Amino acid sequence: MNRASEINKIFSRKSERIAVRDREQALRFVDVDQRSEKLGSILLRLAAKPLGLVTLHVPKSVDEYVLTLTLVRMELPGLTIAPDVSERQIQIIRQMYPVSLHVAHQDFATLYSGCRELERIGHLIIFSGNGESNLPALLDNCAWTLMTSGSTGSPKLVMLDQANLIERALGEKRDFGLLEGEIIACFLNSSHDLGLNQILSAFFLKPPW
Repeated sequence: MNRASEINKIFSRKSERIAVRDREQALRFVDVDQRSEKLGSILLRLAAKPLGLVTLHVPKSVDEYVLTLTLVRMELPGLTIAPDVSERQIQIIRQMYPVSLHVAHQDFATLYSGCRELERIGHLIIFSGNGESNLPALLDNCAWTLMTSGSTGSPKLVMLDQANLIERALGEKRDFGLLEGEIIACFLNSSHDLGLNQILSAFFLKPPW
């Protein structure tokens, strides 16, 4: 069974337990399942071919949790943009990456003035990406990319494939001794690699079915 099948198997098990909450709302596992399925079908329909990155630009919230899991579940390559970036930084990202779609919270809509709005779903707006781009295509197994300077101070791009992304989450669960049914009280923004780990490891801390 591949990673996508494992994820879908977990999603398919309906649960009334709370999966994630923020200051405004709480979602049960079944809610996450339904939102993820609906959003994933929309993204697959709108995504350009050949497929580029789907960028996520939302505040730290249940939306970020659902969006991150949706891309992993649908095997769409993702890039999370930190909430506090500028319009200029958005333009740089569009130049550096082959972007297919931008998914942004409505509060950030003005930063995408040069992009065509395709669809709205709740508080989220889906914008077109680069259109015709001379940028190189992503590798077929690309699941997520990160911009990081690490210890060098020089920005560089890091690509994670899907298996690596899931293994990092499972590794955090193992290394920190997280148990089934435990609650992660707060997670970092998923523009940080540890934030990605936390969001996904929280998903794997599913309650007993």
